[in-house]
Amino acid sequence: MKMAMHKDTEKKPVIIEAYVDPLEPMVPPKAKSEFIQKISESFAKGQPYSERIGLTLYRNKFETI
Repeated sequence: MKMAMHKDTEKKPVIIEAYVDPLEPMVPPKAKSEFIQKISESFAKGQPYSERIGLTLYRNKFETI
């Protein structure tokens, strides 16, 4: 990643392969109430693995306290 972002690197497209946890929600550091409302609506509509994602959100909240 450092090589791809280095300022001396030529300005060409770069492909970066990344492995992510699909159950780890992408949550901004300071979530606004609108974001919380939208994510809860997606859970209600049938978001796959919503229970697992909700549990991860809950655990992450307590880790930051």
